[in-house]
Amino acid sequence: MAGKLVIAAVCARPYVAMAKAAGYDVLALDIFADSDTEQLATQVFRLPYADGGFDPAGFEAALATIAARHEVLGFVYGSGFEANPQLLETAAHYFPVVGNSASVVKQAKAVPDFFRTLDALGIPHPPVSMEVPALLAGWLHKQAGGSGGTHIRRLEAGGRKNAGSYYQQELAGIPVSLLFAAHAGDAHVIGYNRQSVAAHGDLPFRYGGLVTNVALPDTCRKILYVAAQHLTRVLKLRGLNSIDAMLTPTGDTYILELNPRLTASAGLYHSIPGLMQLHLGEGASALDIGRQASAQAVVYAEYDAIVPEGLEWPEWAADIPVAGSHIAAGDPLCTVYAQADGAEAAWQLAHQRLQVMTAMQPLSGR
Repeated sequence: MAGKLVIAAVCARPYVAMAKAAGYDVLALDIFADSDTEQLATQVFRLPYADGGFDPAGFEAALATIAARHEVLGFVYGSGFEANPQLLETAAHYFPVVGNSASVVKQAKAVPDFFRTLDALGIPHPPVSMEVPALLAGWLHKQAGGSGGTHIRRLEAGGRKNAGSYYQQELAGIPVSLLFAAHAGDAHVIGYNRQSVAAHGDLPFRYGGLVTNVALPDTCRKILYVAAQHLTRVLKLRGLNSIDAMLTPTGDTYILELNPRLTASAGLYHSIPGLMQLHLGEGASALDIGRQASAQAVVYAEYDAIVPEGLEWPEWAADIPVAGSHIAAGDPLCTVYAQADGAEAAWQLAHQRLQVMTAMQPLSGR
């Protein structure tokens, strides 16, 4: 075996699968401890979730336990750290941190400094304000360091201001992203992707899913690639990162944010040989992505329920909660996956499977 990695994320399973495919044993930290994560990992630590990230005390206690019992090559992380990069500094006291350091994450998520960097580099982005706009319509309230879209609200109903909040002009269009590997000052394209939302109540931008290997206009691909190159050089990025953007109906592309960590799109490319090694800085910069597209869609619970014993989950479902888990209405139930020879076919199949799971809602206690 290649050794042991600690992988921490709100949902660690995709990255655990990536590491296992590369030959690593994994000790996983996440907030769900789903059944398929437990099957893949050597050990799973289920940690409390607080203010957009891991509870600091529980997080460090898990790291200390692992350090006392295991020889670990590195600490790999996904979502759950942007709101509190101090957690990465804590992790660095125990293990080498793979990818970007806490200071780089802070720079990438600092508002308005990040957008000033984009301006200096000539990279287009929507207008941003640190104060509540005088005209609320057409503006979004965002939380710096937020993820999953649940921190984004429209301002038509009234302005808000709290620590870490900022305001960004809303753009119509298609949300897209670029997954890239940063190494030695260069950005190497892994894949271009399209995202979707699963609007719910006062969460109009809740993450719904994504599909890989999409055909984007050349101008859009160029802006994403140039942004990746410049940000890699300026911020000294390392490992796998992604850039989110909006492709407008007029064909313009505006950068929304940089995710300096493993993302959902990285999880969709997890079966590509060498991807984890690339994140660790050990692999070649060029990977054979192929033409096949992968898609995922998140199934959200429609009512409060308990997962019963003995359920037979479809083979295309993942992030499966253990029996006895309480799932609150609006929380993720599972994720469905699909693969096809094109992005549209893959997304259609994932959407069909999403509808099947939504209709089943295999839970008790309704």
